[in-house]
Amino acid sequence: MKRVTEKTVVLKETLSPDLALRDTADSLFDMIEASSADKIMTDFSGIRSITRSFAHQYSIRKKASPKSIVETCVPANVRKMLNAVRHTQKKNRLAILNRVKARPLKVDLRAYLF
Repeated sequence: MKRVTEKTVVLKETLSPDLALRDTADSLFDMIEASSADKIMTDFSGIRSITRSFAHQYSIRKKASPKSIVETCVPANVRKMLNAVRHTQKKNRLAILNRVKARPLKVDLRAYLF
């Protein structure tokens, strides 16, 4: 039986108390994916601010990651931003699906007749 390993990443210490850039989120996930741990706890304690750009990139990379990633100690302002980004992503996917309309396929069969 495989043993699940866990690691906690304290973002304030690892990155900064102000999470701003997409590149910073990418650096975080490069580090997470290089880790041998199966489950990563991202500790948001002490985070003062988070931009929409960071939150969006964090969300994208989290979905694509093979690791189990769980947020802990998330301040209210950070939680609101992460939720806003997730809500917008779902809304955008639904809008795209609603715009796609089925069209009848027109095929000229004369080209296939002998």
